[in-house]
Amino acid sequence: MAGRTIDQSISNAQPPLGSVLAGASNFSIQGSNFTTVGGNMNQVINNNWITYNVPSFIHPGSNINNVLRCPPPSKDFVGREGALQSLSKLFASPVVTITCERPEMMKDIIARVKMWTGFAFVIWDARSEDGLEDGLDRWSLDTSRDTILVLENADSSLDLEFYIPYSLHTNVLILGVNKGISALASNPGCIFTLPAPMNRQAFRKFLDGVRKAFVHQQRIVPLVARGGTGKTQVARKFVSDYGKRFSNHWTIDASSEMTIIAGFKTLGNAANIGTKVQEVYQFLQNSQENWLLIFDNANHEVDLAKYIPHCNHGSILITSRDKNVYQLSSLDQPFSDLPDLTSDEAIKLLLKSAHQEDSEEIHLEIVQALGYQALAISTAGTYVSQHPTCQLKDYLKVFNEKHDTLLKYQLKTLDKYEMTILVAFQLSFDFLSVPTQSFIQMCSSFHHFGIPVEMFKQAASFTLQRVKVLPGEEELLKSIAEGLTSFLAKFPSHLDVDASVNELARMSLAEYSADNGSVSFHPVVHYCAYETIHEENLQAVALLLMAYVAPDSIVSSDDYKFQHQLFPHARHLCNSKTSLPTVFISEKLSYIFSQEGQWSVARLLQEQVMQICQAVLGEHSPDTLTSMFSLADTYLHLGRYTEAEELEKEVVQIQKTVLGEQHPNTLASVSNLASTYLRMGRYIEAEALAKEGIQISKIVLGEQHPGTLTLMSNLTLTYSCMGRYTEAEVLGEEIVQIKRTVLGEEHPSTLVSLSNLALIYFYLGRYNEAEKLGSNVTQMSKTILGEQHPDTLTSMSNLAFTYSHMGRYNDAEVLEKEVLEIRKVVLAERHPGTLKSMSNLVHTYSHMGRYNEAEELGKEVMELQKSALGKQHPDTLISISNLALIYSQLGRYDDAELLGKDVLQSYKIVLGEHHPETLTSMSNLAETYSHLGRYGDAEVLRKQELQICKAVLGAQHHDTLISMSNLALIYCHTGKYNEAEILGKEVLQTGRTALGEQHPVCLSAMSNLALTYSRMGKYNKAELLGEEVVEIHKTVLGEQHPKTLTSMSNLSLTYSRMGKYNKAEELGKKVVQMFTSVLGEQHPHTLTALNNLASTYSHMGRLPLQ
Repeated sequence: MAGRTIDQSISNAQPPLGSVLAGASNFSIQGSNFTTVGGNMNQVINNNWITYNVPSFIHPGSNINNVLRCPPPSKDFVGREGALQSLSKLFASPVVTITCERPEMMKDIIARVKMWTGFAFVIWDARSEDGLEDGLDRWSLDTSRDTILVLENADSSLDLEFYIPYSLHTNVLILGVNKGISALASNPGCIFTLPAPMNRQAFRKFLDGVRKAFVHQQRIVPLVARGGTGKTQVARKFVSDYGKRFSNHWTIDASSEMTIIAGFKTLGNAANIGTKVQEVYQFLQNSQENWLLIFDNANHEVDLAKYIPHCNHGSILITSRDKNVYQLSSLDQPFSDLPDLTSDEAIKLLLKSAHQEDSEEIHLEIVQALGYQALAISTAGTYVSQHPTCQLKDYLKVFNEKHDTLLKYQLKTLDKYEMTILVAFQLSFDFLSVPTQSFIQMCSSFHHFGIPVEMFKQAASFTLQRVKVLPGEEELLKSIAEGLTSFLAKFPSHLDVDASVNELARMSLAEYSADNGSVSFHPVVHYCAYETIHEENLQAVALLLMAYVAPDSIVSSDDYKFQHQLFPHARHLCNSKTSLPTVFISEKLSYIFSQEGQWSVARLLQEQVMQICQAVLGEHSPDTLTSMFSLADTYLHLGRYTEAEELEKEVVQIQKTVLGEQHPNTLASVSNLASTYLRMGRYIEAEALAKEGIQISKIVLGEQHPGTLTLMSNLTLTYSCMGRYTEAEVLGEEIVQIKRTVLGEEHPSTLVSLSNLALIYFYLGRYNEAEKLGSNVTQMSKTILGEQHPDTLTSMSNLAFTYSHMGRYNDAEVLEKEVLEIRKVVLAERHPGTLKSMSNLVHTYSHMGRYNEAEELGKEVMELQKSALGKQHPDTLISISNLALIYSQLGRYDDAELLGKDVLQSYKIVLGEHHPETLTSMSNLAETYSHLGRYGDAEVLRKQELQICKAVLGAQHHDTLISMSNLALIYCHTGKYNEAEILGKEVLQTGRTALGEQHPVCLSAMSNLALTYSRMGKYNKAELLGEEVVEIHKTVLGEQHPKTLTSMSNLSLTYSRMGKYNKAEELGKKVVQMFTSVLGEQHPHTLTALNNLASTYSHMGRLPLQ
């Protein structure tokens, strides 16, 4: 049963000298993410399934200055001086004003401020313009340190603001007798008045307020206005003019949660600090720099607050149409909404975008008609510049005609502002070439940001013959295909696609990114383009286009990157749909979602596909069976094992009936079902099914056929899970030999088998062999498959696992972190494989005694799984259970109990009371009760667990025997030695009969019974049983296996208790020497053995060095 290991205790010699070697730990829950068993060890052969490999590509590490760069403002940008000046003041060090009724106090105030800031001081005489000019002439800004510029004796009648050098390094202190200077203060908190009479306490309070005013604070400034007003352009212009005052500046598209996370990931990659939102968040918090982060086009549906790093440095600029973002402002008074352009600014923009110079009266009428809206005016000007037959003087007439026409046919009610934008856009749209009109309309069906241009180029090869068509879909698919064919006919070559992109950019309707080959649209333009669509099925055409170009499998880095680009658009198209037009589209999009770890969405689509295939094609159709297979695989990823089993059993039965037991597809189905049984912990059924399949496959397909080898690999894994490592080794080496002969040493499939064999060596305790083979396989995989291939990552994970159990925790940590970072890049942060790597790292931290880090990362894994998979997904429940065990290691038993009870209840609801993971959770909670000294509660749970095991698995199942042994230990702890002895003997006798004397369960039972005998004072029996355990361990595992050494250490303690100190010393010294050789001096097992030897010396009245 998963992870419920026998409490194979080593008794304490005498507290605190004697220590317990952890022969077994409840921490490692089988099926959890802690133990990575070769990802392809249980791979399946299925001729109908789509398989994929994620290839190698370079981990990005570009300089942080070269990512998320703010694009330059439009070449037609004009005006907005007021908004830009306001932003310049807001993103600058504070300007503090002090009105002094007693001028003689100014010197004292300056001296005190200088004393407690430690800043460089520059003092200007601000009584006259001559004094200010003289100061300005001598002024040289030193950005290497903070400075306070003092304008002393300031005359408020002068244009003082002209002389203030707003920057992030220059704090400004203005002192004068006239309160008029307070208008220059950064905010009300920077305005101070020093009255003439003031006692010492009041003066100290005054100085303290001034001190706080100069403390650096983070600046968060929202820039809010309607769409098309020019918010983004103002932000870009601000960066263009004032960007040098910031150490770095980055722009993130905040139109959706997805684009924000993508931006954080890009920044994390560039900074080499990880790709998780939390890692980038902490990086910004800890980076004591004057960075600027722009959240552009923040959407009201996004909870932006959780992405803003709160600290006393850095600046945030938010552009949005949503006034709720004002709540995020750090300002005492919100920055007012960005107003429409002034008439002068609007006319300048119109002339500039139209490439004209002379202003006329008609131009004022035009901008008035356009509502002084920047986007509408820019669109109008660009239209005129690209339309030789339309001059500015003609535009108003054309605009009004189009406005009347649209009003007549526009079915949707729009306000005046929306209508103005739409009319201006429509005029430009009408001027576009026909292919480009179709292109922008097609783009309006996708998400507005990051549409891959390559998608349209790959679609050029479209033919209906390459699309799966089910009976009843012919007419619909023919109609959609005709629409796609008609669209693609407008782009005879790739150059024609590029021409349309260039035309849209030239008309200021789109932006092209050369970095990833994508085109993006302003949300308002995107909306307007959608409003021009008259074809009812254009969205269906867009879906077919995407489905056609979506990869069937991931075989190169370009495939992965392309599919990752398609994902947001697939989600955008599916958001408003309860079903998709055809099975082909549903299958292709479900594959995209599954590759992104969006299993719940994939499940909905696959269930629809299966139902349609069953209704239309019948249950025996290969397409129906394929859909059932795909859905079963998704169920497995969602932890819905029972549903997966039911589907696979149904498929096997159908194939046996239709194709026969010996058909390759039937054998593949049997292999899949055996793998599912393995995941469910039903090892006996998995073994029986695998053996049956192997026997048939060898006859039908031959011993060297891939299908036969897959079945053999699954049986190898089954043996490992059952603790039958010797049989696993024999079969594993046979598989490797066959693959070396047939496929070659460097074939990917051979490497997988070698990696699995290394893992078997590990389970056999042959760590040096496991490490050597694992290192070789890892190096070969990196060379042949690439560092980021899944098989390479699996071999690296297994090698790290070996390092961990060798006590080489630092090496394990380095390797696991490397795997984790690669998986974040290749698979995304919330992918199950990434979360598995995070859990492996938690496991290593726990082994290293770094429980606080284990707790922190464990919590993060749990929260990510809750978000990605749901609170009651089995993987999430495993993480919760593991976190409870970490609490137990931290001694926080109350917390462990609360979490353990919660997860046990969830397991009972989700998986049922009889599921292996439920029983694991029950066992772990019982262990927590034991730590709390609540042996009565622990005993109740252990008895309940044992009762279920007997009922479900039978009295001779190894999991049942584990439960019995654990209950026997409870009896031992509570002084019920007779009950412990009786139950321990029963476990041992049944185990020897059912499993064999050399099975790990029997050996653990013998060790625990020896402990019981020792507690009962039956030292002779404890000695005999302990010696028997040692001899069997030596025979089965070898003398240097950690379990052998653990049993030897237990025996030495028994000798010590019997007064056989010389034998205890001799064996203890040998154990220490061998642990040191095998695991190293600093390994916990070595240190425990040393402690036990010291205890023996203490009993002998000797010091350890004697």
